[in-house]
Amino acid sequence: MTRSSTTFVSFAASLMFCGVGMAQQGRGGAQLPNRDDPDTQIRQFAQDPKTSAEKLFVLHAGIGNQYESELARQVQQKAQNPQVKQLAQRIADDHQKSNEQLQRVAQQLDVRIPQQLPDEKRAMIQLLTSLPPDQLEKHFITAMQADHAAELIKYRACAQMSQNQAVKDYAQQQLSALSMHYDKAQQTAVALGLPGGGPEAIPASGRIEGTPGSGRTGDMTTPGGTSGSPGSPGNSGSSGNSINRP
Repeated sequence: MTRSSTTFVSFAASLMFCGVGMAQQGRGGAQLPNRDDPDTQIRQFAQDPKTSAEKLFVLHAGIGNQYESELARQVQQKAQNPQVKQLAQRIADDHQKSNEQLQRVAQQLDVRIPQQLPDEKRAMIQLLTSLPPDQLEKHFITAMQADHAAELIKYRACAQMSQNQAVKDYAQQQLSALSMHYDKAQQTAVALGLPGGGPEAIPASGRIEGTPGSGRTGDMTTPGGTSGSPGSPGNSGSSGNSINRP
């Protein structure tokens, strides 16, 4: 297992959408592991280091798509601001389509995207959507800024570094929609009086700078703007990372 693959797995497992494990009853009341449980699948992925990074990305991407689609759908119904409602509808539709595309990739890798969100994600949706409309709108937009900044880094990394062509193609294909979601979230944040994007914001295409071995993402830029390292999926808040517009 290469150093980059090891880092990718360890960071993704600790930072991304790890849900609470579920179990089902067997005969005699014994607890049997649920094959679709993310924790169970991650332990299985570790048995084959050559494919573990790609499988982990697919699993977490599937859970992320479901979470953002469901959250955005409920926000679209409960929000009052037309700009927030429009963005929520677009995010819900795009992430649902993204998950439909991902299902085909998941089948090739024998990854089972859970049919139900982990308890933690469902609780987060319930908490956010219980807020008054004006607070719901602001918290949703702030969450979409942060989530899509992290997703852009993770998807660019996978599009550049993945060894599986189907996973690589899927990640690359989603970058346009993710960039649009991020840009729209930034614009909507400003309209709501929230902090928007500045020079430090995640651009539609950009460059991640750093020094190898220093704990920062190294220089890995492709002509198409795909940047990053699988060692830092979702780690958009790492100290010292700078992402600049070309």
